[in-house]
Amino acid sequence: STQSTWGALAVGDGANDVSMIQAAKVGIGIMGVEGSQAELASDFAIPQFKHLVRLVAVHGRFCLVRNTALIQFSFYKNTVLAFVLVYFTFFNGFSGQTLFDSWVMTFYNILFTALPPLIMGIFEKDLNDKIIEDHPELYPPLKKGQYLSNISITGWLMAAIYHSLFVYFMISATFPQDDISSDGKTSDLWTQGSVVMTALITVVLAKCSLFTKHWTYIQALGMLLSYFVYYLFILVYSGLPSVFGSTNYYYVSYILFSDVKYFAWIVLCMLGVLVPDLSLVVLMREFKPSTRDLLQSYNLKNRVMAIQ
Repeated sequence: STQSTWGALAVGDGANDVSMIQAAKVGIGIMGVEGSQAELASDFAIPQFKHLVRLVAVHGRFCLVRNTALIQFSFYKNTVLAFVLVYFTFFNGFSGQTLFDSWVMTFYNILFTALPPLIMGIFEKDLNDKIIEDHPELYPPLKKGQYLSNISITGWLMAAIYHSLFVYFMISATFPQDDISSDGKTSDLWTQGSVVMTALITVVLAKCSLFTKHWTYIQALGMLLSYFVYYLFILVYSGLPSVFGSTNYYYVSYILFSDVKYFAWIVLCMLGVLVPDLSLVVLMREFKPSTRDLLQSYNLKNRVMAIQ
């Protein structure tokens, strides 16, 4: 392990195995008649040696799937927001002026997009436990970077760049600067920023929905709750005449909600982002499916037949 890039897993059941267990990247102690020293010094403890297969093949796989999903999606959602701000600097004279209200941008990571990756990091799984145990050929692709590699990271980066480009320039190119609402007010920077932020959050949550492989009521509730919290926040925030002396966002959301163009922008952004992403997924599964993809399809067909 120290002489190469490979990690070592050590398994022991007695006191004489403690040093080996502690020196390995992952140490597993087996509960046995030789005392509890091995299990106390280990990262994981199992009752019998036969449980090692499930620990590595099933729980190890799920751990990898969840960690990589959490890391890469968090990277994606922050990159999308950052690139939109970069594009805006070319239109504000590099003055440092931001497109979004500071409070809305602050809660982007804290409230509006926090739950989906967190839930994904806890409950995500790509295949059924039984399928994983019955198909050992699923294990080698994990070592080759099936879920975390330079290619997968580049894919998320390219997706973030495309999504941010589409959302920002589609809205900016069609946003009427002299649009007059029913009360005589014209569109301003915060109005445009609110539209872009809503579109970004919609796209990010939609991308998370497309990326999720294992749906439960908790995932669905997390998605809906994130969207609900965002709209609740901007409604309450827009209703406050002043927040620490700032009146920038006052009544902005109410003006937008009364305009059908606002909802048209959101739908167009979601379609413009999801259709290419979904098409790519379908093409990859159709013409270059992995063993995992084939088993996912097989499992889905069995579940449908069982329901029928």
